[in-house]
Amino acid sequence: MVQQCDLSERRACRLVGLSRDSYRHPPEANAMRQELSSKIVEIAHARRRFG
Repeated sequence: MVQQCDLSERRACRLVGLSRDSYRHPPEANAMRQELSSKIVEIAHARRRFG
C-alpha cells in the first residue's frame, strides 16, 4: 500500500488502523497458530448467520 499509493508508512498505518509495530513485525506462523486459525474458520463456517 505504501508504494502503490505513494504514502508514508506512518500515514498508511494510520489510515488502515494498524500500529506501525504490527506492520513492521507480522506474527510468526507456527503449527499451533495455524491449527487454531483453521479451527476458528471451521467454527465460523459451521455457525454462519446472515442479516
